[in-house]
Amino acid sequence: MQFAHKEELLDALSRIASKFRTRVGESLASVKNRDTPLAEATTPSLEALKAYSAGVKTLGSSGSTTALPFFRRATELDPQFSIAHAWLSRMYGDLGLDDLSVLSARRAFQLRDHASERERFFIDASYNILATGDLAKAQEICDAWAQAYPRDSSPHGFLSGLIYPPFGRYEEGRREAKKMIELAPDLFVGYMNLVSNDLALGQFDDADLVLQNASSRKLVGINYPLDRYILAFLRADETGMKNSASEVEKMQGSAPWMIMMQAYTFAYSGQFHRAHEELRRENVFTRQDSPAQFAAYNNAVSAMIEAHSGDRESAWQHGLASLKLSRNKDSSYLAAYALGLAGDILHVREVADHLEKHFPMDTKIRLRQVPTLRALVALNQQNPAEALELLQLAAPIELGGIPDAVYIRGNAFLALGRGREAAVEFQKIIGHRGILINEPTGALALLQIARAYALSGEITRAKIAYEQFLNLWQNADPDIAILRQARREYSALR
Repeated sequence: MQFAHKEELLDALSRIASKFRTRVGESLASVKNRDTPLAEATTPSLEALKAYSAGVKTLGSSGSTTALPFFRRATELDPQFSIAHAWLSRMYGDLGLDDLSVLSARRAFQLRDHASERERFFIDASYNILATGDLAKAQEICDAWAQAYPRDSSPHGFLSGLIYPPFGRYEEGRREAKKMIELAPDLFVGYMNLVSNDLALGQFDDADLVLQNASSRKLVGINYPLDRYILAFLRADETGMKNSASEVEKMQGSAPWMIMMQAYTFAYSGQFHRAHEELRRENVFTRQDSPAQFAAYNNAVSAMIEAHSGDRESAWQHGLASLKLSRNKDSSYLAAYALGLAGDILHVREVADHLEKHFPMDTKIRLRQVPTLRALVALNQQNPAEALELLQLAAPIELGGIPDAVYIRGNAFLALGRGREAAVEFQKIIGHRGILINEPTGALALLQIARAYALSGEITRAKIAYEQFLNLWQNADPDIAILRQARREYSALR
């Protein structure tokens, strides 16, 4: 018997082993439960290969949390197992353990000479996404990978989930996710990526159908109930939100993500005290791996919520605490952005310099995050014109994630008295709810667009926007200064 591809041989060997186990007396149920097909991987250790194969199988059905221990075990059994290090990096990245993700990606890249050509595509793509952040280079690698191995679903997974979305290229991401599902219909990642792109495009019904399809295939993962929660939030379905939250919190390792999601939901409606209670309900980001990083992120989230509520003192405290705990790039940016909203200049500039120096090739940092932080500094120095100039670099990818750059640009136009141009920016935020979801900036954009309309003399539109904001915050904490100010501004228009 001949095989065109090595993975076909491995599949055949796995099937032969399963048939043999059945013939010698093992029950069909036991074979089905314990059978783990051997994945294609380069390692001299059969035990490491078994652990790696179990990780691949578990990832496909249950997600990153449950798959991570298998990939970690594979690297322990064979420290030179390059592709296992690359997959371990991906698992850490999925779980928000960015520091460990970068270390594993670098280790895999150092060991790439031990890998096959196909594995090197995976390793190189992972390295450029997770270690250097050079998404343009990662796209080149994935395009070549898909051409060399047209039956491999992985390059389409990278493109649809980690490369096109940060550029704001959601239609292309959607196309690649569909291609991944076509090639690997029983792998949960393709459905997860398709849902994310559908949400970003505002195609909520399509996202719902994708989730139903994944459910019908008995695919399990934290992302599905989280996505159902997001859909329920976007549809103002409180019952659906409660049901999804209850489902998520029963899943292994998932409760912290749901707690953070609910905290943002409370903050979105102006209930900042409840948001803080949610974050304190348990030590949200205390994990066995890299606890300082999770604590830093927790503090950064708190700082962001406080900055939006106008509590500058608390925002400073949590933002600085975050920076002291970790200089992870994601938590550092979030903390610095919150500090910028709270009027800090020194620390925002310092973080921008740090990110620029240590991540010079990172696409998101170079094109969006650093310009946004420097624009915040300019705004705090009463120089909105400079802020607008700095934000030009972010324009091509400003909708590739939370549109912080758009929000700051809108505020810069307001500071210049250019209401109509400010309204255009805030409308970008309001019109892309599937990108912003429940981030408090989405609620505040309603207030800012009301101010923009008032500034440009469009009183009727201003009143409508103020009413929308005040209705959204009808159950907000009564002591929020920004809410009291909004009510005064609205009354002045009547």
